[in-house]
Amino acid sequence: MLALVLVVAGGIGVAVAVTRDDDPDDGRDDAGPSATPTPTEAPSTEPTDPTDPTEPTDPTASPSEPTGGPERDGEVTVLASVTGADLEGLRASLAGFEERSGITVAVQTDVDLASTVTPRLQAGDPPGVVLFPQPGLLRDLAAGGLLAPIEEYLDPTVLESSLVPGGLDGGRVDGVAYGVPVRLVGKSLVWYPRRLFAQGGYEEPGTLDELTALTRRLERDGVQPWCQGWESGPATGWVGSDWLEQYVLTREGGDLYRSWAAHEVPYDAPRVVAALKAYGRDVVRPGSPAGDRALTTPFGDAFRPAFDRPPGCALERQGSFVTEFLTEETGGDPDGRLGVFAYPAADGRAAPAVVSGDVAALTDPTDGDAIDLLTFLSAPEFGEEWAATGLFVSPHRDFDARAYPDATTRRVADLTTSASEVVWDASDAMPGDLATLSWTALVEWLAGAPARDALGAVEDAWPR
Repeated sequence: MLALVLVVAGGIGVAVAVTRDDDPDDGRDDAGPSATPTPTEAPSTEPTDPTDPTEPTDPTASPSEPTGGPERDGEVTVLASVTGADLEGLRASLAGFEERSGITVAVQTDVDLASTVTPRLQAGDPPGVVLFPQPGLLRDLAAGGLLAPIEEYLDPTVLESSLVPGGLDGGRVDGVAYGVPVRLVGKSLVWYPRRLFAQGGYEEPGTLDELTALTRRLERDGVQPWCQGWESGPATGWVGSDWLEQYVLTREGGDLYRSWAAHEVPYDAPRVVAALKAYGRDVVRPGSPAGDRALTTPFGDAFRPAFDRPPGCALERQGSFVTEFLTEETGGDPDGRLGVFAYPAADGRAAPAVVSGDVAALTDPTDGDAIDLLTFLSAPEFGEEWAATGLFVSPHRDFDARAYPDATTRRVADLTTSASEVVWDASDAMPGDLATLSWTALVEWLAGAPARDALGAVEDAWPR
């Protein structure tokens, strides 16, 4: 049986030399790579005293009207992991808040946020607001009493009326929400080159059966259906984790997925093993030359052969960040050259979606300036300036789609927010360094290890 050993020294896992923030699908510029207990009873929505930090506030209230507790100094610090155009977009989106409220916002960035935020909280030097790129870290800190439940300063029922179903689940611990989603990265997306579809007469599938029929027709036409690239340096394997999550969600449904992500169902449960085997049959066979190529093909290069003549492959299931790697192939015209559809449900209804993204949390429920900022971040209007970068998808269904820069981004946003429900990336929710162990296990599986052994190694390493 395959064995993975996590050696811990000084609190840092060294069996795999990568921290959780190396997962490329964390919503940062280099993006590449959750669970749901039952929500608590909503707090009262009667008018509140704005000086009482224990009362919820209206997330749509103007930030110029104080909504938080008595402690105010006109400044608040945000700790995030975003860089480059993402950071510029975030700062542009905060400028209006600063102007209207008079509160100065200092954005501090650290791509290794997981190693930074915990020592700061424990040392009594917390940022006012943290944008977590992975829900697992947020949940660990919330369970340790280092974050404030949102019901102490916001009304979760108001938020849920605007958010995509499941939007608050990324920041829940034992049914209590500690974080508010600020940005989503849609992951249940299938990309294709428009030219290939037009020339071959192919159509976007609306059901799983239609997707299967499409892949079989591509094979008959001599085109490899799926583009595969798993290589991602020390994080190699997260692409396989994303595929496993998709198969568990699509085959078994949201309830089983959430139980699995929360480890209420073993990581190597029979139905999960069956899902991994199905992926191996349908997409890439373990131990095959195609599997070997996938392990050595960088994930950012995986889809490029689809634009060759003749095409080397046709479809890629990948996150909304994939367009960042295709500027040459799309020639600056993603709308004309790139198509995308949602990974379909079995019955043709609106499909569920796997997401990751940035979740904002408050460290001090008595910090009035920070409460005002997080109230602003939670509003449906937040992010219009960030959306102009093409790197932002709002978690709110009533966000103004005109803010997105092109039809492709609007399509991605619509597919993500019109999902029947969203579930959060399971590996992002794993404790400690288990995510990296799961990626390594899937690499071993693609190289030829039995599915049960690969998943069993992760289950054996789960903290008891």
